[in-house]
Amino acid sequence: MTTTTKRKTPTCKPVTGTVRLARACDATGHHGCVYINRYCYLLETLQDGGFRLMRVKDGAVVTYQLPADLRGCDCNDSKYRRRLCKHALSLAALRAAGKIA
Repeated sequence: MTTTTKRKTPTCKPVTGTVRLARACDATGHHGCVYINRYCYLLETLQDGGFRLMRVKDGAVVTYQLPADLRGCDCNDSKYRRRLCKHALSLAALRAAGKIA
């Protein structure tokens, strides 16, 4: 007699955290500075209206690209878990507060 067991699908914790805009991007091309969960990211507004976030992690620069509608990101959380990540949710919160365009 064989028994089949159903595997539980692993659940991931919901995205939570804090975001703070330390310095906004300006028209002269200077980068902004955003703190997401106490980590500092350089913020760059792209010509197509999207955003680029850059952070130094383990001695290397990590870059995340987000489209203008903030519906995704190229980070692992967004790609593999197919959900909105902390980067997209943080920038969406800043946009809703009127701090970024």
